Amino acid sequence: MKAKFLFTLIFGALAIVGSAQPLSGDYTINSAMGTGGNNFQSFTDFAASLNANGVSGDVVATVEPGSGPYVEQVVFSSIAGTGPNATITLEGSGETITALTNTDNRHVVRLANCQYFTINNLHVAWDPTSTSGFYAIHISNRQPHHDQQL
Repeated sequence: MKAKFLFTLIFGALAIVGSAQPLSGDYTINSAMGTGGNNFQSFTDFAASLNANGVSGDVVATVEPGSGPYVEQVVFSSIAGTGPNATITLEGSGETITALTNTDNRHVVRLANCQYFTINNLHVAWDPTSTSGFYAIHISNRQPHHDQQL
């Protein structure tokens, strides 16, 4: 009985951990709502989900108008599954993202090893209390197929 309970407990835990699915479809970023369903409370939450789960089709994340400004540094990195039929579009809706930058982390948004990623209408602002240089959008290990229209 003890072994059956332990097996059920372990199998159940694995099912919960393994239940994350690649993203596909329409999402929102809205700081007034928690992360869950099709909403992410922050850019960081959205990036964490993409970075961990990848995509299986086109993903469009629209920042809810009036939900900013957002104060955070965000890194999108090596997102699995992207391609011509599985693109990522971040619609900024004219909202602002800013961050306190320093010599080690000068970016507000970083695209590392990413491709098929488009950013539209997002205001990326420098925080005047930052102690060093500033990269609004830092593209590292550039891959093809980026488009930024800010």
